[in-house]
Amino acid sequence: MKSTHIHIGDNILSVMYDKGVTKAKLARLLEISPQSVDYLLKRKSIDMEDIVKLNLKSRVIQVFDKS
Repeated sequence: MKSTHIHIGDNILSVMYDKGVTKAKLARLLEISPQSVDYLLKRKSIDMEDIVKLNLKSRVIQVFDKS
């Protein structure tokens, strides 16, 4: 079986580019510092706890974007 390596920071950056979201906007949306966004984008992997936090915040953002 072929192993696939995913760089989470690259994936997040790709989605940001597709959606036209800047680092500053992502920081505001996730209520984190711009430095934390930079750190997130440099990471090869992310802890499950951080994934859950980001997922919950993104769901809240989606609800408010629709209203």
